[in-house]
Amino acid sequence: ILSQADSPLISPVLEYGNNLSWDPDNDGVEGITGTIDMTVEQSSFGDLSEDRMCTLWNATLLDFATGLYALTCSGDEPCCNVLFNLTAAEGDYWNSPMTLTYRKYYGGEEDSPSYITNHNYSVKATLAFYNSSFNTSATSNSLEAEFFDDLSPEITVISPLDGGYSNPNLT
Repeated sequence: ILSQADSPLISPVLEYGNNLSWDPDNDGVEGITGTIDMTVEQSSFGDLSEDRMCTLWNATLLDFATGLYALTCSGDEPCCNVLFNLTAAEGDYWNSPMTLTYRKYYGGEEDSPSYITNHNYSVKATLAFYNSSFNTSATSNSLEAEFFDDLSPEITVISPLDGGYSNPNLT
């Protein structure tokens, strides 16, 4: 099998997705109850057959102490299996969006190792083409997915000078 890494044939473009249900302002920042989507749909791959393409998604946890990462693959099953030793996500195409949620990888709070201090990710996408005689791939730049605590109760401070609150213990 002829193999070519960092192919000039494939130009991966990784960007935040445009689905209004997920990260509507497309900035990669969501509350811990939200979802961040990323896409490679604007990528180009020359004359390579789209039905032989797959995308390897690498979501690395940004807690530098752990080095934990998760790999998923979407697209052509032989491409995912032979090149990355992964099973393709059922029903996904090479250009299906990657969606991240807080703690999507490494379980819920009770399952999460105590040494993980945040659940923010750095994501890269590797676009690949595979057939029995030739394969090639290229990896994108990375994007970050940041989750903040949107479940904390909001505290409103009312100033006594505004006449909205008085505390007899302060006089």
